[in-house]
Amino acid sequence: MISDSIATKERGSNKAPQRVAVFGGSFNPPHLGHRAICRYLLSQHYDEVWVVPCYRHAFGKKLAAFGYRFEMCRLVFSGLPVRVLDIERRIGGVSRTVRTLQKLKKEHPQCAFSLVIGADAMKETHQWLSFPRLKALASIVAIPRRGDGSEGPFLSPLSSTRIREKVESGRSIARDTGLRVAQYISEHHLYRPASRQLTLKRVTN
Repeated sequence: MISDSIATKERGSNKAPQRVAVFGGSFNPPHLGHRAICRYLLSQHYDEVWVVPCYRHAFGKKLAAFGYRFEMCRLVFSGLPVRVLDIERRIGGVSRTVRTLQKLKKEHPQCAFSLVIGADAMKETHQWLSFPRLKALASIVAIPRRGDGSEGPFLSPLSSTRIREKVESGRSIARDTGLRVAQYISEHHLYRPASRQLTLKRVTN
């Protein structure tokens, strides 16, 4: 996995990848289903996948601090040619995909971007900021859920919501997130009920 800010050039090379899949999301937490999507995208001749954790959710969803989610993404995508970008933290404010793609396009004009979203999210695009402009900046790759009549690949049945519920009830999540992410969540006491929260190690937000 490659982890850097978008302003940082690739080490040892002036050539940037040409076909890039941009995989955004809350990643609250990231899990092995997300990793499987990246593996599929890389099999489709993308040079790289750029994972973009959102900074502040556009619809007000409560999230773990950005620093935690960024580090967990680095762990879950380790070993793959995947960049984890902090671009939405650098932009600041509420995360809007169109602003993210505009900045990526400005800084990497040689790249052809594809935006990866779940097919169910396509039903919410009327709530997205400037969706027609977004489609002009990147092609859309919609990953369907099994059972909706589409052919694979499919979104994983794994769910970040269910993983958080398992953490809250004290069940193991190692098979869902991988051992390293599970350990990180345990060490930083993430997704526990307020009554069980301990003093957390400060992570820059």
